[in-house]
This record gives sequence, C-alpha cells and structure tokens, in this order.
Amino acid sequence: MRRFPIWEILIVILVVILVYLLGKPQFTAAERTSNDYTVYSNMYTLKAAVENYAAYNKGVFPISAYQIEEYLSIIGEKIVNPYTKKEIRFPEIMISSEGDTTIIESDVTIFTYEFRDEPKEKSEDSKNGRLKGIPGGLAYGYFIPPGDSVARAYGIIGFNGDGRPIADKNPAGRIELKILTES
Repeated sequence: MRRFPIWEILIVILVVILVYLLGKPQFTAAERTSNDYTVYSNMYTLKAAVENYAAYNKGVFPISAYQIEEYLSIIGEKIVNPYTKKEIRFPEIMISSEGDTTIIESDVTIFTYEFRDEPKEKSEDSKNGRLKGIPGGLAYGYFIPPGDSVARAYGIIGFNGDGRPIADKNPAGRIELKILTES
C-alpha cells in the first residue's frame, strides 16, 4: 500500500480550499439573483390577487391587507419569502379593549400615493425608490383621486436582499426600478 507524503495531502487540501474560495462569490451572486427573481415572481402573484379583486369590484383596487389576502386565497396562491423560506405575512391591526392600536410587523408594506402617476415612477429618487422593506418583502401602494373614495391606481414593489427595491440597469446605464402597475 502506497503512503501519501504530507505535502501531497496539503496540496490537495489547498486546491479544495482555492476552488471553494473562487466559487463562493459566484454561488452567492447566483443565489441573490435567484432570490430577486423569486421576489419578482411574488410581485406578479400579488398583482394577480389585486387584479382579481378589481375584476370582482368594478375596477376598484384594494386598499387593505385583508382585501388582498382574501383574493390571494381565492386564486389559491401562497407567497413565500425566498430569504426566510416562510409564507409572507400581511400587516394586522389589533385594537385592544382600551382602544390602543397595534400594527403587527409584516413582510408587506401598504401605503398610499399622492399623485396618479407616482406608481409608475421607476427612478431611484422617486417615492418608490425611497421605500425600504425587509429582504424578500413586498410593498403595495394605491392612489385614491381627490374627491373619490376608491383606489384607481396601484404600484407593487419587491425588495432585494438589502431591503431596497429591486432594480436593473436600463440600456442607457441608469438604474430602473421594477414596478408593477395597473394594466
């Protein structure tokens, strides 16, 4: 039986470590990209629930987590956060018998837009670009026109591993947010 000198074993160990160190950044980048695309897919699932709600409510978009959750269950979809591997939680508002209001932390942020075209803004310095959320979370914003009482426009944003809106560089090299809005 041949015995391997210690230096040959050390070389094999060093080669394995080198392969690991060279491959780890690429693996991490691929995993991050995969998670971002999963969040983007989740944005489309949320959009399907919002559009389904609007189809059953004369073109009016939802303004509460409860309304969105109800239509997610109707279409039979669950949204899983790729970073936590858990089903996303919508915000819950709890009112105690003393009248204290508590908002339970969630993976989804719900907010309002002030202007009709705000949901479509894709620049980093827009309201959409300034939002922050938990990694893998989503944000749903809606617009109610002045003098109206129902939402007539919306925007859906997904958050990357840093909690910033998912974005890509456009052909001109500028950062452009991935925002889903009404069709």
